[in-house]
Amino acid sequence: MQSQSIEEILSGPLIGVGVSLSQKQERLKCSNNKLNRLFSRIDFSYGIFEFGVPNGSLARIIPFQVLNSFEKRTVLITDKSNKIIYPPSLATMGYTLDQIQVIQSSEPIRDLKTILTEDAYKCIVIDSSERISKADFNLFFSLTRTQKIKLFIFRGFYLSNKNGNSFCKLRVNSSYDIMRNTFKLNLIKGIGKKSLTLKSAEVMNE
Repeated sequence: MQSQSIEEILSGPLIGVGVSLSQKQERLKCSNNKLNRLFSRIDFSYGIFEFGVPNGSLARIIPFQVLNSFEKRTVLITDKSNKIIYPPSLATMGYTLDQIQVIQSSEPIRDLKTILTEDAYKCIVIDSSERISKADFNLFFSLTRTQKIKLFIFRGFYLSNKNGNSFCKLRVNSSYDIMRNTFKLNLIKGIGKKSLTLKSAEVMNE
């Protein structure tokens, strides 16, 4: 999977333009019924969805499966400290190499602002631990709402409810336990405090 610059991304054809502002709510409908039930009350039609993924790329598998249930055309912004993502892992989730455009950025928050403002994609992922200010979250909240964009934020650490985050519809910690070969989701915001543990076979065969 080849990384592209933000200029190359925005000079290409627009993806997802023309979605009606009267768009109905979207619920998760993947082949894993346990995930569907866990997120049954979340409207994924637009908004900010934040995942804490501290244990490397495997912790990102479930968030990407959630994402893949809605959108086949996505732009991923990742900071320079991250490797360009794991094509074999994405292939197991039904992605092909032309479905995700990748920007490896030295300033991921800046590039996210540019892409949101251009309204070139209806589904955006930012995989970065860079601090996001309250003012930036306010901007992202406004743009995702008015332009009906799904923004998935992957953070390289566990999320905490200490300070809260009123801008996100959903906040979840996703982890992989190599000793037990299980995945675990702990929900912080969106549908009360819930958790779900899945065996690796349940996830990899999703």
